[in-house]
Amino acid sequence: MALATLATLAVERRIQAALAELDCPASVFAAISDVTGTKLTLAFNGSRPLTNEEGRRLEAVVNEMRELAQEHAPVPVSFRNASLIKPILEERRAAGKTTQEAAQ
Repeated sequence: MALATLATLAVERRIQAALAELDCPASVFAAISDVTGTKLTLAFNGSRPLTNEEGRRLEAVVNEMRELAQEHAPVPVSFRNASLIKPILEERRAAGKTTQEAAQ
């Protein structure tokens, strides 16, 4: 495997690790971050890596989710329902409480 491919896969692994940490299924993350589940599956299994732009945007969404969880600690935030979490993240973006890359 080429070095560029290994570096590309690193973002997918970081996102997967963050989703595990947040107990967020990939299908929910796909809905929250406006990507298809197929795109995430292909990226996570190494078949079709994310572009640099996609990787940066998805990492920004993961960081928003982490920030949300940290703000409400020690009360746990459930990231298992996209229809509840997505509007909360959108409201945070609108209020300027989060990473700008995620809003793009």
